[in-house]
Amino acid sequence: MAAAEARAHIYWACSALSALTLLFIAAKVTSSFSTLAWVCTALIVLATVTLAALYAACALGRLQLSTSIAGRATVFQLSVAPLLIAVASAAALPNHYTGTLALLLPWGITYWLHNLNETKPTNQ
Repeated sequence: MAAAEARAHIYWACSALSALTLLFIAAKVTSSFSTLAWVCTALIVLATVTLAALYAACALGRLQLSTSIAGRATVFQLSVAPLLIAVASAAALPNHYTGTLALLLPWGITYWLHNLNETKPTNQ
């Protein structure tokens, strides 16, 4: 049971890291943004909230990254889409804001968790 709890704690940490990234992005927003920059900021917010909600759902046990959604695509594989949307949208922000690259850390951790083989406990 300890491994499942540790995995849930790691998913919560990933969700919190994604939320912190969103706070850093929100702190960077200024009223002098162009219309394109505001649209990209909205895309970044939606993508980051999606990732944070995904990690929270995994932490609660309501979703697994290995669940097949669309044919052979798993939840983990589909999580690449919001990650790419957030990172690509940041290119349109002034000064080529790279704060969304912080989303790579929780995504990398979930990549590790997704590929981590679970071992069955042996009764001795």
